[in-house]
Amino acid sequence: EKYMEEIIEHTLSLLSLNLEQSVKSTSSDKALEPIYFLSLLDIRATWFKKWMHGYYSRTVVLRLLENKYKSLIVASLQQCIHYFESTESVPGETPSCTQIGPTQRTS
Repeated sequence: EKYMEEIIEHTLSLLSLNLEQSVKSTSSDKALEPIYFLSLLDIRATWFKKWMHGYYSRTVVLRLLENKYKSLIVASLQQCIHYFESTESVPGETPSCTQIGPTQRTS
């Protein structure tokens, strides 16, 4: 169990490298961070799904994210917002969440 905790902690530490500086930075020139390389290798984030599946590993991940790696959560939310804003401005694309009524569904 301790071995798994160390793996999770070191992975989150690697993924959070340079995130705090890039969150504060307003420059458009950003260096590629480890999280971008991991997203290229594992597009569907199956590693994260597996970690969140088991109770023990999920507890460790959530505790570490809450206590030590909040920058990962902030960066993830910023990416989601950026993606949402970029797709919202493109005409002819799938409607955004605010445009879909209770009876409408996208396929």
